[in-house]
Amino acid sequence: MVLSQTSIEAAIKQGRISIEPFTAANLKEASYSFSLQDELTLQPGEFVVVLTKEKISLAKDMCCFLSTRGSIAQQGIDALQSSFFVEPLSANQLKLEIKNNSSKSVTLEAGIPIVKGIFMKVD
Repeated sequence: MVLSQTSIEAAIKQGRISIEPFTAANLKEASYSFSLQDELTLQPGEFVVVLTKEKISLAKDMCCFLSTRGSIAQQGIDALQSSFFVEPLSANQLKLEIKNNSSKSVTLEAGIPIVKGIFMKVD
């Protein structure tokens, strides 16, 4: 089952999910938006691996699926070429495999929400 905003907040208070730094505005109804650490300009077809600003830590009963935010995808950017699952007991910044699929260069500012994390309980 996908965790709701209320369930994500409860899991954070219980220490089962940790997001540092945490930005309340990035917490949505059923997800949390992770931000790009550094500014990045991608040329058409360019591929890079970058980190999120946030570090995520998950308890053994939590996992997280990642999805490129719609506002980013609409610019022709795919932020998740293959790695879209965050394992239980993970404790690190997220590595994003970003590719510019558009025909023009795209600049992504540092701090821009780029992927959303959808949390689930592991049975």
